[in-house]
Amino acid sequence: MDYKDRSNFNNPLLISTAAAALLFTLTGLVLLWQRFPPRRKFYR
Repeated sequence: MDYKDRSNFNNPLLISTAAAALLFTLTGLVLLWQRFPPRRKFYR
């Protein structure tokens, strides 16, 4: 963070990179959920 000059450091490249990282993380979690589905335990 730029505390000295107080300039805006939220440029479009940083925002788009953070959004892409969030998208890739969510996509990875969905793929992981599909690959290893939760097993249901049936009690008798």
